[in-house]
Amino acid sequence: MLDDLRVIDLSNHVSGSYTSKLLASLGAHVIKVEKPSIGDRSRNIGPFLFKSMYKESSLLFRYLNTGKNSITLDIHTISGQKIFQDLISIADIVIDDTNNELLESHVKVSNPSMILCSISDFGKSGPYSEFKGGDLINQGLSGLLQTMGLPSKEPLKVGGNAGEYAVGISMFSGIVISLFSRDSSSLGNNLVETSGIQTLALAQIHNSINSQFRGQDNIRRESSLLKAKNGWVSMGLAIGSRDDTWQNFCQILEMPELINDERFLSMELRRKNESELNQILKEWVLNQDKEEIYHKLQNISTIAGYVAEPEDLLQSNQLLEREYFNNQEGMLYPGIPFVIDDLRPTLDKAPLLGENNIDIYCNLLGYKLSDVLLLHQSGVV
Repeated sequence: MLDDLRVIDLSNHVSGSYTSKLLASLGAHVIKVEKPSIGDRSRNIGPFLFKSMYKESSLLFRYLNTGKNSITLDIHTISGQKIFQDLISIADIVIDDTNNELLESHVKVSNPSMILCSISDFGKSGPYSEFKGGDLINQGLSGLLQTMGLPSKEPLKVGGNAGEYAVGISMFSGIVISLFSRDSSSLGNNLVETSGIQTLALAQIHNSINSQFRGQDNIRRESSLLKAKNGWVSMGLAIGSRDDTWQNFCQILEMPELINDERFLSMELRRKNESELNQILKEWVLNQDKEEIYHKLQNISTIAGYVAEPEDLLQSNQLLEREYFNNQEGMLYPGIPFVIDDLRPTLDKAPLLGENNIDIYCNLLGYKLSDVLLLHQSGVV
């Protein structure tokens, strides 16, 4: 689908690496540029498959960089900058999440029709553009953090690198639009920009709407999750229920006396008196399997759910049916978050550090092998 595109990936964080992974999944030829001997930052982040060769066995790196080629290059040296110009001249897209100040001028000289993609915490302009950030800071300053956690406690960060993956998807969307624009006009030299704060500000839009148009400040609610025999469930009785759902649920519960309880007669009343309702349900739920509760309630059109553990995901009939996981060297990796015409791409394993140096420098750029070896000895590649 994108197999006519060549992408230079300078990224050193989750967001940029995930962007180029999505492009690779659609067939783009991605060349990951890594610092000699050091490599991408994620190579040093565990867990590691083999502790003795951690740079080649970081599971985070392996996931983010399937289907890519790796070359080593120090673009801060004079020789490295010359080689980098050669790389840019044959590229369609360059992805950068390192705030490389010289990149834009390099692109204008070497390849005016190329799409330059910049990912940062706050954007390339504005009073915060030079500030340092990160996923926690972005979630805080975007307002997303204010929506998470219990009302009596401090706000909670969304776990893992969720914000950075969202930024990666945002940049991927921008690139696809820019490709369409480039192919339909002669202007060229598109600059696609996104930032953590902009992407995550969108994620809390419901909070902003309530504040602006209803005059309501965000009030975090107590958790409505209930403890089941083997995990946590959301009963879904206070949101989106059909009129007959409550009656059917009381029959499953074997508590017909609740059907006409004035506290729970409507969805609005069940939401208002949710804590009382949960107190009644706690004992029943505690003796049930979480997935059995889920299916029982879904069968009566309740928006119920359960909190999946990693093993639940790997055994999920829904994800397995849709062939979501990719098997690489006996390990299951999450797939890409969309399907196009039933296309489910399988990507090659992530590259070793500098694995494709000879192929890219000699076969693609036309350098002599002896020159590449000298550059390697001098620490340029």
